[in-house]
Amino acid sequence: MDDMTTHRNDYIRHPLEKPHVRQGDAYKPPEGELDMNTNYLMDFTKKPLAPVRAVRPDAVRTIPGKFEGEPTYQADYREWGLQPREKVGPESNYQPPSAPFDGNTNYQSHFIQHQPSTRQSMKPREVPLASDQPFDDNTDYKQSYIKHALPTRETKDKPVWKPNETPLDDLSNYRKDFTPKETGKALSCKPEATPYRSVAPFEGDTTQKADFVPWPMERPRIREQETYRKPEGEMDMTTTTHTDFVEKAVERQPMRRPPEARKASGKFDGTTNYQTEYQKWGLPERQQPVKDQYVPNEAPFDGMPTYQRDFIPHQATKAISLRPADVGFRSSAPLEDGTEYKKEFTRKQVPPCPVPLIEAGHDVGYTYSDQDHVGHKWYDLGDVAKINQFTHRVA
Repeated sequence: MDDMTTHRNDYIRHPLEKPHVRQGDAYKPPEGELDMNTNYLMDFTKKPLAPVRAVRPDAVRTIPGKFEGEPTYQADYREWGLQPREKVGPESNYQPPSAPFDGNTNYQSHFIQHQPSTRQSMKPREVPLASDQPFDDNTDYKQSYIKHALPTRETKDKPVWKPNETPLDDLSNYRKDFTPKETGKALSCKPEATPYRSVAPFEGDTTQKADFVPWPMERPRIREQETYRKPEGEMDMTTTTHTDFVEKAVERQPMRRPPEARKASGKFDGTTNYQTEYQKWGLPERQQPVKDQYVPNEAPFDGMPTYQRDFIPHQATKAISLRPADVGFRSSAPLEDGTEYKKEFTRKQVPPCPVPLIEAGHDVGYTYSDQDHVGHKWYDLGDVAKINQFTHRVA
């Protein structure tokens, strides 16, 4: 067996070269001295400044005269003498009772406990209803469904299996349809793995070097600032407030007392609807309920409770079970195993394929016709008598 594969045949190992590495230019320091001047140092130069003169604020104006510390609240709202309020309402004449508290409540005084009498039991007696007639076990099933004798089933003779005496044909559909054919080796459609090489020398110019060329630059022009000139004449310190808002003499307004409230003439009537409609009524004293004294039963206890006296156990008869006997139906007839498949689908004889015999050289009555592009051979019917003879012989 050849161990060469398509990968080994198509992909051949070639010697590899190291990629070319371009070496950069050596660093060359610029000639001359570095100019350390900046726009900030050139525009913002240091200038001599005089110290700031101290300016004293204007004096605060004060009003002459004595300050009176009486506010409007003390002048308008004065303290008046008020009379004490009289109590309005009914006088409470409650007097605690002199009798000692006995601890009885309304529940104990109204709901008096009485001795209940024994009730007569209304429960029926637990005595089974017995009948003197014999039990009739004749059911509708026994009357309607009568047991009939079943006829014996007919048995069919089973066919005896016979083995096929024809030798086994080991030719399969795969071997019959797909025959081996000699084909050439498939050509590889892969392009050659040879890299492109150019003989022209390498050009080191780039778009950056070609388009952006260094141009000579001029130093920016610096505008010279004009020197400060002090204005001629004196400065006018007057403002709009000094000219428009002039101080004027204002007289002080006298204090005025508010008018007094009017008072209604007559005596105040303090009666209300609650006092006139809801009057206090005298309640009679509560009478204490008289309790009945407990009187014990003088009869001696006989030891017989109500349960044992009313519910007497009785001897019950055992109920007869009405359940049918759990016995399956059995038949003496033999089992009939005939199915629809055995009756309808009978075994058919399949004729064998004559192609192996034709290729082996036997005359079976078929004539070679054509062969398609797959390799399958087609045969036409020839002598019918030979074909029937071949079929009966194989069967």
